[in-house]
Amino acid sequence: MKVLDKVRPGLQKEAWGLRLGSRLVNQKKDELAFRFANAMKAELLREDVLRTVAARSARLKDPGVLWPLASSDALKTPTERVATFLGLIEGLAAAKRHP
Repeated sequence: MKVLDKVRPGLQKEAWGLRLGSRLVNQKKDELAFRFANAMKAELLREDVLRTVAARSARLKDPGVLWPLASSDALKTPTERVATFLGLIEGLAAAKRHP
């Protein structure tokens, strides 16, 4: 059984977005992952994926790639900026705990 089959039908789109964003970061395509997340139409989904992408990026490698993107005017709302910076902080904290 696929992972997405276990997710409630209303949340499959969110699970798919989080999974794809994480895969892009794993493939060292941080900027593309950020652009993918930022292009999502649903605001809450966009914030969740931005947070996840930022956290994984900071956890797996130097967060310097996303820092300028998070600081730019590319983010549409203040809550998106907060979600992105929160993800960066969470990723850095996780990297410190488990190097």
